[in-house]
Amino acid sequence: VKVLQDAECSVVYPMEQSCCGKPILGVGDRETGRKIAKKNIEAFEKYDVDYIISACPTCTETLHETYKKLFANDPEWSRRAEAFCKKVREFSSFVAEQYKRMGRLTPTSGGEKVTYHDSCHIKRALGISEEPRALLKAAKGVELVEMHNCDKCCGMAGSFGMKYQEVSIPMLEEKVKNIKDTGATTAVVACPACMMQIGGGLDKAETGIQTKHIADILAERIK
Repeated sequence: VKVLQDAECSVVYPMEQSCCGKPILGVGDRETGRKIAKKNIEAFEKYDVDYIISACPTCTETLHETYKKLFANDPEWSRRAEAFCKKVREFSSFVAEQYKRMGRLTPTSGGEKVTYHDSCHIKRALGISEEPRALLKAAKGVELVEMHNCDKCCGMAGSFGMKYQEVSIPMLEEKVKNIKDTGATTAVVACPACMMQIGGGLDKAETGIQTKHIADILAERIK
């Protein structure tokens, strides 16, 4: 909210909203998924908003793409879902767009070394990779250092990381090594799930490296 306000946005938070529905849709319960979608659509219809911002790429994809597919046989809800979906934007790309319009995406130099992890959903599903980097390069007191295989999955992937630990843990260990090799003091992500996975891996390895969402990195630098 602090960053969005800094980007000259007025922010409202509909208290009636719910989970985006991705977890339940992921296990095939489309009936419950539609109920959740209707609840969210109704919650935001009460406000005359221009955009619906999510700081989670998985939520963004669900709200923007999946909702349109849930009501193919229901003309009224299909229309309402279409109007809702058109307003959904991912946080970092939206802020980068706003900052660029405001003339605030000029790269700076020097400062705390950070490295950025591309989550699977933000890069492969949404096609967003340059915008978060532009924000980090323009952030005061931050120096972006790229890690090896920056867009390789950290092993979380929702419930995958819990159900298939024999595959997930080696992927996490590789990600931790690649982060350590950069010499960065902070690993930056734009995905809450990756943040939990990578943060846990860095803590377990006793690296002393922090894990932060890009929103936190930006908010800390707003006076």
